[in-house]
Amino acid sequence: MGQAIGDKVGKFMKKKTKYIDVPALISSSIKSSTVLEDFLPPPNKLVLKEDNSKMTIVLSKKSISFSKDFGISEEEFLNL
Repeated sequence: MGQAIGDKVGKFMKKKTKYIDVPALISSSIKSSTVLEDFLPPPNKLVLKEDNSKMTIVLSKKSISFSKDFGISEEEFLNL
């Protein structure tokens, strides 16, 4: 069973991977690379969750054809 997203790092991340028959450029890049600390905040702190509401709107066929003729997206049309 694999690691679930957000689980604490356990036995799944401890095993070192050994690369065999790797091109020299890739091999030297891997050897010279450094491990970065986890610098991102946890996902629940990246974006605050907002309350959403659903809304139904009725538009005339004339309004819809006007927006299609001028290439206005639905979001832009609602903000007119």
